Amino acid sequence: MAPEKDDSQRKKKESIVDLSRFMDKRVRVKFQGGRE
Repeated sequence: MAPEKDDSQRKKKESIVDLSRFMDKRVRVKFQGGRE
């Protein structure tokens, strides 16, 4: 039970980090190619 929970938590964290990185990229592109 415990290891499974830990694994799911780690997966969640990884997806969040990946998402934040993706969002940061989009925001940067918006600032560069969008309105100033």
